[in-house]
Amino acid sequence: MKSIIQHVPTHIIMGFLGSGKTTAILNLFQQKPDNERWAVLVNEFGEVGIDGHIYQSHGITVEEIPGGCMCCVQGAPMQVAVNRLLRKTRPDRLLIESSGVGHPSGLIKSLSAEHFSKVIDLKAIIALLDPEKLLDERIKNNDLFQDQLATADILVANKTDVASLEAMEAFADLLQNNHNDLEIAQTSFSEMDIAWLDRERSQGIKIIPKTKQRAGNGLDKTLNWQKISLQFPENKLFDKKAVKQWVLNNKQLRVKGIIKMAHGDFLINADSGVAHFEKIGPINESRIQLIGLEINETDKEILQMELEACLIYSSINSSNSI
Repeated sequence: MKSIIQHVPTHIIMGFLGSGKTTAILNLFQQKPDNERWAVLVNEFGEVGIDGHIYQSHGITVEEIPGGCMCCVQGAPMQVAVNRLLRKTRPDRLLIESSGVGHPSGLIKSLSAEHFSKVIDLKAIIALLDPEKLLDERIKNNDLFQDQLATADILVANKTDVASLEAMEAFADLLQNNHNDLEIAQTSFSEMDIAWLDRERSQGIKIIPKTKQRAGNGLDKTLNWQKISLQFPENKLFDKKAVKQWVLNNKQLRVKGIIKMAHGDFLINADSGVAHFEKIGPINESRIQLIGLEINETDKEILQMELEACLIYSSINSSNSI
């Protein structure tokens, strides 16, 4: 008879778009003790599953909650996903990757509810931050961004190896407003300290007050994120150099996907015009997720045509389109 699942250490890994959450969780799995069983719950913003495939390609058990942020699906779908994953895996530890455009407070509230009180043990919440995002006033003063900062127990400045001096100064200025017992760390390539998983939560932590929007400053505190989900059949292959140039030409986009190329299949992870590629196991089709601000239908058509121009080969006639 199986034992009752109780008090599973649970960790929320959050951060704005492009902060490096998926890579951070993969890094933690590389440090996982051999005798422990871990699982991941991930929230996809788009319609095509990408993060789930990434974790599966690394042999990680994952459950996906599609569409938007977990705070918007914190009711039955959230409970069902968590319970199903715990029953299926019976993990020693659960890591949750929240959406980069989702408010974490709703997720925390759900996980702290009565029906989870004996099942999971919510540990310190880790927030990853790309310091360069602090130079964008639309993001810095956005309620979503502020909510992620205000609910964190451990704040990790990531990508410090490529951060500008101005961005690191902005990060230092941000910390000047920290009057709580918040743990601060800096890292590159999403390298994580596994000891952080032993930290307990700091109840009621608030590191910075909500920024009041000044009249006439033109900042949209409810940023209008748009998503484009594209799929390409197995016979469509991409040119790596062309994709890199396309990313560079579209610095405003967050790009994540799994793509087929002539010399293998790759995970593409791009932000602010910089693309990173990681070779992965065989995939059946290419899936690409684009996220940006204020993208209209004309923009979507242009972006799709530009990506199609990066294709180099089709073993079947061109009638097999997206």
